[in-house]
Amino acid sequence: MITLTTQQRDVLLLLLRADSPLTATEIGQRVELKPRQVHYMLGAARDWLTRRGVALQNIPGVGAQVRCSPEQRQHLLDDLRAYSRLQLVLSADQRQQILLFTMLTAAEPLVIQRLQEALTVSRSTVLKDMDATAAWLARFDLDLVRRQHSGSWLEGSELASRQALTALLWGDMSGGRPIFTMQYGAGLTCALLSDADLLAALAPVRDLVESCDVDDLIARVSRAEADLGWHFSDESVLYLALALFVQGWRIRAGRYVGCDPELIAWLSGHAAWPAAELLVSAYALEVLALQGEIAAAAMLLLACPHEGGVAMPELHGLIEAAIDQIALAYGNDALRADEPLREGLRSQICTAALASRFGIWLPPRSSDDLPEDEGDIERRLTDQIDDLFFAQTGARLADRHRHSLTLLLHAAATRARTSRARRVLVICPSGMATTQLLIARLRARFPRHSSYEVVPLRQLGAAQIASADLIISTVPLAIGGATPVVQVHPSLTPADVAALDPWLD
Repeated sequence: MITLTTQQRDVLLLLLRADSPLTATEIGQRVELKPRQVHYMLGAARDWLTRRGVALQNIPGVGAQVRCSPEQRQHLLDDLRAYSRLQLVLSADQRQQILLFTMLTAAEPLVIQRLQEALTVSRSTVLKDMDATAAWLARFDLDLVRRQHSGSWLEGSELASRQALTALLWGDMSGGRPIFTMQYGAGLTCALLSDADLLAALAPVRDLVESCDVDDLIARVSRAEADLGWHFSDESVLYLALALFVQGWRIRAGRYVGCDPELIAWLSGHAAWPAAELLVSAYALEVLALQGEIAAAAMLLLACPHEGGVAMPELHGLIEAAIDQIALAYGNDALRADEPLREGLRSQICTAALASRFGIWLPPRSSDDLPEDEGDIERRLTDQIDDLFFAQTGARLADRHRHSLTLLLHAAATRARTSRARRVLVICPSGMATTQLLIARLRARFPRHSSYEVVPLRQLGAAQIASADLIISTVPLAIGGATPVVQVHPSLTPADVAALDPWLD
């Protein structure tokens, strides 16, 4: 019988769980070995697999991969689990996220020795991981305190701890692959829970994840939304569901939000207060704790971007100044009367101000829905609005608010722009089916411009070119004159849509 060392078993487990070949460098990064050491480990792994009738394929430049059926793979994993010393192999990012979870949910100071045992890593690795997590925690005004004979703990407000835990469970890791996700259909999940029995630190993670009833939480948010007469986006509803789950989890652990009496008095005057009161009515809380938790729920409702919410009179001048700058930048006074733009600005600016005032974390919006070669005006205007916001509030707009403002501005500019192209020629030499596909996609994407004149390439003459406002072609056209030509793919890609957008309204 071949006896495997812990590191050899680690390498085997990685290979069996991988869905693609792994290079020695990739394996080494996961198990903290040099590539030369990994090659040595692969020899033992090959022998162990060969005795079980399974081959280890190692292709130079590609990597190593176990080739077997799903049933064989499961049997091999079962064999590995039979080793009493087997530990779950985690990347540094995964360890640090589990460490963050442990610190954010700990009821007492954490001793390094116990963290070593829970994570099955060395003392130096725990210390290095703690250093790496300190910067992430600082985003939420949480300090990681370490005392040689007392342990480690977090210092900061209860609200800050909840915001950090919500961000962690949402998967906001700003670099590295998150182990937690929150999605419709799946709910709250952790990618490591299939191996929870292999790591003591994952037991409390499993307990928390399994206690999250997302459907019930969403129903509670929807009731609050109906009571308020507001409209939250699907993403906002999911975020609020997670934030309310974290609130309930902390309340059951005996951790309550402390809230300034003046802030409670201010919040209690808003329509969000009765809705927040219903959200926390299920918890048997004493009066002082109850007021703080109602305030915490009200802050979440007010700060989460929504339509139809409470206006803030003190921000009216800022919004009007922003409208003036927008109309000036686009050279279109009609934008001053654009109500969707005004309402969108009010929603984003008011919720941004409230989120900053309360210290509420909101999910980031990292994607940019505008084409790379467009949006320059919108981004400059967003910078100007951010400056106005900073001058009045002393805070900067978060990335998600900047992202939403950019899209709002682009939508307003599109609404205000008159259709430039009235007579549009379509050139598509590939055949009737391809032409029909292109026309169908054009009409679906630009429904306000439904008239397209299909012209065979061989019949395209100078008179037709001169009388057209725009020519859309699936092939390159070498024509003179001032008539613009936009070459597109028959399936009309996003880049094609961006190129046609200035011409078709």
